[in-house]
Amino acid sequence: MLEVHPMNFNDWLYIADSSGWFGLVGLALTIVGFGVTLRNVIRSQRASEDAREAAQEAVVEVQKLKVVTDLSAALSELDEVRRLQRESNWASLPDRMSRVRKLLIGIRIRHPELSVEDKEAVRTAAIVFSEIELQLERHLRDGVAFNAHKMSGHVMNQIDNLSEIIAKIV
Repeated sequence: MLEVHPMNFNDWLYIADSSGWFGLVGLALTIVGFGVTLRNVIRSQRASEDAREAAQEAVVEVQKLKVVTDLSAALSELDEVRRLQRESNWASLPDRMSRVRKLLIGIRIRHPELSVEDKEAVRTAAIVFSEIELQLERHLRDGVAFNAHKMSGHVMNQIDNLSEIIAKIV
């Protein structure tokens, strides 16, 4: 009867021919290669997540820049309104108020990232300028008196409110 002895690894190495050695080296290289591949996949995934986060941050910054640009355009129009007020150039003011109002409505609609408080401040400013525009048109059309000092105070308050929004953003 044939006796079968269990072969240990050292015995196998001793009697293995070159194909056995190549198989063993191939197995070792496969395991190492698989480990390297896994490591690279994990690194790529982390790099992809970092890139996604950076892209999202860039989008937020661009949105902030757009808000600041739009609010700055409104403030620039309001500077012109203040100049026209000082010159008592009432005939030019309704058109300026209309432009400012439209800018503010656009800001509120185009920038959902604004806080509820900031959206409300922009909405309030649009309403104030709409009311001033109507008062000026009644004055120009019907000669209805209006309080220029009070109007100036409203305009300055809204300029301050819009400037505060810009300061919070930047």
